[in-house]
Amino acid sequence: MNYIYRVIWWLCIFLAVLIWPVCSQEEQDADSEPSDPDIVLPSILLEIEDLSIETIDAVLPEEDELLPPEREVPLPEEEVMEVKEPSPDISIPEFDNTKSTSDDSFVAEALLGAGSVNNILSEISFYKLGQSPRYKLLFSHEMLDGFIFHDAGTGYNLREDSLEGSIKGNPGIMEFDLAGNFHEIERGLQDQSEQYYSHIVRLVEGNVMFSLMPFEKFRISADVNSSLASMSLTGASVPEFNASYPPTEILLSGTLGGEFLFKTGKFGISAEYRYRNLFGDKDYELNRVLAKAYFGIELPLSFILNGNAGYFYNNDIPWLIPFDISLSANPEKTFSFRLAGGYRVEENNLFTLWKDFEYTGFPAPLSGLNALPDNHGWYGDGSMKLNLNDLFILSAGLGFSINSLVYWYNPYAPYESDSSGSEEEMIPDPVTGLFPLLPVTDSIKTSAEAGLRINAARWLSLNLEATGYIFFGEEKTFTWLETLFEGISAEENGNFGGSFSLLFKTDITGLLEFPEFDIALFYKISDNVRIVGEGYDLFSPLLENGRVLRGPYVSPGIRGTLKVHITF
Repeated sequence: MNYIYRVIWWLCIFLAVLIWPVCSQEEQDADSEPSDPDIVLPSILLEIEDLSIETIDAVLPEEDELLPPEREVPLPEEEVMEVKEPSPDISIPEFDNTKSTSDDSFVAEALLGAGSVNNILSEISFYKLGQSPRYKLLFSHEMLDGFIFHDAGTGYNLREDSLEGSIKGNPGIMEFDLAGNFHEIERGLQDQSEQYYSHIVRLVEGNVMFSLMPFEKFRISADVNSSLASMSLTGASVPEFNASYPPTEILLSGTLGGEFLFKTGKFGISAEYRYRNLFGDKDYELNRVLAKAYFGIELPLSFILNGNAGYFYNNDIPWLIPFDISLSANPEKTFSFRLAGGYRVEENNLFTLWKDFEYTGFPAPLSGLNALPDNHGWYGDGSMKLNLNDLFILSAGLGFSINSLVYWYNPYAPYESDSSGSEEEMIPDPVTGLFPLLPVTDSIKTSAEAGLRINAARWLSLNLEATGYIFFGEEKTFTWLETLFEGISAEENGNFGGSFSLLFKTDITGLLEFPEFDIALFYKISDNVRIVGEGYDLFSPLLENGRVLRGPYVSPGIRGTLKVHITF
């Protein structure tokens, strides 16, 4: 019993020792507690360290092209500007859906869509990346019938089909590249022809390239290219052309060259033969020969000097000495430039003319010359780009070219005044509905370009581009301008976003056309599925007769599409 009492006594003493300091501290705190306590919280400063835009491209062409694309203002072209059918590409920036890029990765993509004006489209592509051989195969189809203010089945229709493929490899000391493509486009004649319904252009091209390095510093290369271009009209009768129908141009070429590689440059020579003919019309037959030497040197301060010179001959030109030299540099990470100039020869072929000019037939023949002679003359151009902390990117370019002969929608004869005499209109041939491509000799073209890109935030990029041209030809001078303003916005994880495009331009007479406005929105359902909605030429309903493409022909006008993009 005494034992129990002693245990209880010691427990009481132990608890008293524990409780006493706590009670004592509470009394001290109560005595020192202020009547109105002040709580001061430290300020919090939020800083965004990186405002750069990251553009990730999901189109997977080749293994060495999987880096984010760098946007640059293109250098001015030497030939006369071609006013093409409006087909703005405002697609949302693609996103890389591939889980891995292993040595033998295989990617398949499918794009399916439908829209207004009976518009359907599809695109299927396959890519094999990684170890040699690498290949790609792409098929696309798009069709629409019925433009703004015009019903389906009335000749206001457009169809475009493409099939292209390539295979590349580098077994041992050899490299090879085999490529081919098929492109066909059909345009309705919009009641401008007395006998025909639509105009079809078919372009086929194939290329084989081999490169061999028998020694460490020496490379031999060979290139063979062939192409076919044909044009036809759909209707109850066959058109009367000088050539066999459908008129088909064939181009054949072969190049053989060798080059020596040095630590800071290269030097090489090459010889090329090109043959052109139009089945059924010997007036288009042309033989071209070009032999040249070229070099490239890496100079201090990131300067690169390139140049070439050679001898050119064809049926119409006994000889020419084309040459050019260029200097490019990136002396600072924030600044780069390029200067180039010389005397060049440009081939005129139906393949290019039918591809670039809508609703065209044959070029008008020239007295005493081949039916389609080449163009040559002096040229010069330059460009620069300034990057200010990745927030502002400025670019500019200047160029000029002197042309012996260019083909264009003739800027003189095809224009006729209307009844009021206040406007001019380009008139196609009433039987075929096609425009003649007439030659313009001894012309000069100058161009100027400027661009500003603003990376306003991680999720927003704005771009402004302006281009101006002045064309001096024979009796008239033409000036035309183009200004493009566009923006791209995407949520940081790329799950949703959008883009817009606003284009202002003038025609060759200097009149300002009504602006074109396009918009697109996307939502990524999963890593492999994305939905895209697009609207084209949303301002065109404000035009009384639709947007003029060229002469009496009009463009599709306002339309919308809904697309589903799937990656396997």
